Amino acid sequence: MKPQNGKFDRLLKIAAWGSLIAAYIFGHFLMQEDYFSLAEEQLIQKNLEVSEVSTDAMTTMNLQDGTVSRVRFGQGQGYGGDLTVGIIYDEEGSIEDVLLLSERETVSFVKKLIRKGFFRQFPGKAVNDPLHLGTNINAVSGCTVSSLAFTNAIREAGFQAAREDFDLEVKEPPVYWKVGFDEMAILVLIIVGILSIYLKKKWLRYISLGISLAILGFYLNASISISHFARLTLGFLPSLKEHLIWWALISVALVFPFFLRKNLYCYALCPFYAVQTLLNELPRGKPRSIRIISVVLQIFSHRSFLGLQRIS
Repeated sequence: MKPQNGKFDRLLKIAAWGSLIAAYIFGHFLMQEDYFSLAEEQLIQKNLEVSEVSTDAMTTMNLQDGTVSRVRFGQGQGYGGDLTVGIIYDEEGSIEDVLLLSERETVSFVKKLIRKGFFRQFPGKAVNDPLHLGTNINAVSGCTVSSLAFTNAIREAGFQAAREDFDLEVKEPPVYWKVGFDEMAILVLIIVGILSIYLKKKWLRYISLGISLAILGFYLNASISISHFARLTLGFLPSLKEHLIWWALISVALVFPFFLRKNLYCYALCPFYAVQTLLNELPRGKPRSIRIISVVLQIFSHRSFLGLQRIS
């Protein structure tokens, strides 16, 4: 029986790795959305008619005044995954409008970007402008990562237009390490979580969960789930410099179980587990206190699920 079991285990491992590779190939190369059709739907609403389509661009004509414009596409990496935009630009190389074609960001963040006029910053910019968040483009407070992702996507589309249609030289803006209060808070949280496991102190674990609930749950709302790991198999690998928190949390969840023999994220860092732990402790309190705390937790959990967060 043992040799047969060993053979079965090997076949199971091969099948598992094969499925991951197949998922990556399918997601990265084959599962491509039809951005041209998505763009055309929005162009019709803007009274623009598509007159010509090439492999990577579209030519449009305004049905009112007959002016000709072009459309090109660019991609960025948000907290929720890849996103794609299109830019409409005139024959002088000036951006006229932005088309939101595909994104996986939290719905409330995209609505906030639109409501706050984030995309109104781009019309009038030249296609070869080195658009950079914090330099010539302002982020929307509470939507920093999404602001960065859309800016990068629009810049990519503009640079493609500059090179292909106007033979202009472009210069990519430098990418710096993003290390600030948010990243340092996550580092402290991870250290406290490790100490709670290594020292086997229950009170330290509660401190870790409390910090997690405050930082990951309410302040950043940057918790991870199985969908984040699924995106890895589909080829979603965001920039380490610009998405340090994302990489830190994913690394903690994947690497630390091999060293600590416990899932550090689930044991001491998950904000949802922190809420569950707190709710389990509520029956020990007074009935009125239980009702008040339960209502507060439900309100903030609801806000968290709606995506009213800071990181994306």
